[in-house]
Amino acid sequence: TSLAAQFSVASTAAFQALWNPTSVLGFATYPLKQAAQVFLPPMLAGPDQTVGGAPKSREFLKVLASLASVCGVVLSTSVLALASRPSLFTPDAGIHPLITSFGPLAAAGLLAVGFAQVLEGVLLGTGDLAFLSWSQLGNVLASVSTFALARVAGLGVHGAWLVFIALVISRLVQGAVRVFVQRRPWDAAVAPIR
Repeated sequence: TSLAAQFSVASTAAFQALWNPTSVLGFATYPLKQAAQVFLPPMLAGPDQTVGGAPKSREFLKVLASLASVCGVVLSTSVLALASRPSLFTPDAGIHPLITSFGPLAAAGLLAVGFAQVLEGVLLGTGDLAFLSWSQLGNVLASVSTFALARVAGLGVHGAWLVFIALVISRLVQGAVRVFVQRRPWDAAVAPIR
């Protein structure tokens, strides 16, 4: 049987109740990605690439990471608050405990999504589109592997939240390795790819 067929109507309703606000909250960090994408190229191409002796791009990334941290905490706290009040979503008290049980999983994903967005914005801003495209294979692999493990473990609808977390962590890890190890945008030898 398919994994979807293993979900009861009640568990699917509980998942959907918290997934809707979680997915909307996940887009709250998208402006951080756009900021990196828009402001990083001129910083790398400009005549004065330092501020206080440090590379502007590295300092800019620190600012974006700080904002991603704050956003992650606020978004995670928000989704935990929503999960702790399941009556906001449905009067069906039978699924309230299930909605509440999803809170920590949704919060874990939202804690990291801002950092993933920032790193993808850096990759876009430096024109590293080939890496970003190929990294989708890692994202699919992480998601499918987690899906399969969740199915084998019989995690049911909680496994869907683990797939979400695996996707966000995959994006975060791949972006971090590329930006901080393989191709740091503040290194003079690394020019934007065009």
